[in-house]
Amino acid sequence: MTKRRCPHCNSAVDATTLVGEGTSAPDADDVNVCLYCAKVSVFTAYGLRLATDIEAAEFEEDPDVQLAVRTVETLILKNGLNDGL
Repeated sequence: MTKRRCPHCNSAVDATTLVGEGTSAPDADDVNVCLYCAKVSVFTAYGLRLATDIEAAEFEEDPDVQLAVRTVETLILKNGLNDGL
């Protein structure tokens, strides 16, 4: 996978995990949840972009997207809490 950058935190996105149905490689307009900031972005042919206002509203109502966001937030919190241990 080509390295892409999160449009929210500028972290490198060099791997993905499929959630739901589809192929394992992301297609344009697939949703991405950043593992560094838990923000939602959208794949393009060449990178990632911010969601439009309409897309963002749809993602807020999509249970699969919200579950992915909550899961990533939990991972970030767990890793942050474990850094000093």
